[in-house]
Amino acid sequence: MTAIAGEVGYGEEEELELLTHFYVISLASLMESWLLGEIEGTPEELIRFADTLLQDQVRGAKDRLEQPEQRGEEP
Repeated sequence: MTAIAGEVGYGEEEELELLTHFYVISLASLMESWLLGEIEGTPEELIRFADTLLQDQVRGAKDRLEQPEQRGEEP
């Protein structure tokens, strides 16, 4: 999580804890729904989905940080 947090621009301990908590809860809930039969798919498909979701989050955050107005600069 530290590597992901660094890539998306979260540097403070509090932000890292919140980000970790968010993903732990999200992934645990996804697993629970799968075990209860509420969602379909193989374990491999769920892992691929979660990986894509995390990679998209990182890419989106990088794009946000590269925007001049997000860095406090004039466009």
